[in-house]
Amino acid sequence: MTMECPWVRLRDVVHLFGVSYETAKNRIYAQTFPVPVLREGKLLVVDKAVIEAYFQAQRERDMARLRLPTVSP
Repeated sequence: MTMECPWVRLRDVVHLFGVSYETAKNRIYAQTFPVPVLREGKLLVVDKAVIEAYFQAQRERDMARLRLPTVSP
């Protein structure tokens, strides 16, 4: 039985955040990157579950913005 790796390389997911790898590293060191990043040896990695939770929260926030207030008669 093989186990799936619980993290993904930062370099492989920076496009999801709309930034380059270098910009992501700058934001990590400035502590302004939106998700926690870990060092695994020489690699910078992000937990897959954290990425999924972040984007789910973003979707929910965006959907809430799209909802129009109901008007009562």
